[in-house]
Amino acid sequence: MTNRTALLRLSTLVLVGMIGTASAESNSTAVTPTWRAPVITYVTQPTPQAEQIVTWAVDQYRLAGLQLPDLTITFKAFCSGKGALYHVGKRTIDFCRINKRRTLHEFAHAWDDASGA
Repeated sequence: MTNRTALLRLSTLVLVGMIGTASAESNSTAVTPTWRAPVITYVTQPTPQAEQIVTWAVDQYRLAGLQLPDLTITFKAFCSGKGALYHVGKRTIDFCRINKRRTLHEFAHAWDDASGA
């Protein structure tokens, strides 16, 4: 399985988990006991909307039981033509355009980088 395939499957898993958690939240909010909230460091100040999206995405990984590493996030004007870039080994994400899907995708890179899977 290629990294691209693994990331697509992980993104699908997280998105499907979001659908299932809407009904499950009323019954239970069980979380894997070893899950630890990642420390998110903002190099540049996020907009309130950007901060809300990042918080939401972290929560989706928590609900899925997937441990995110501590991350450094910057908001830049140029990302080589991409909406965002994850820097492997540095645990840094540069966002040029942020939305929920893109944030889940970049977090999938971070999870893959840190999980050793």
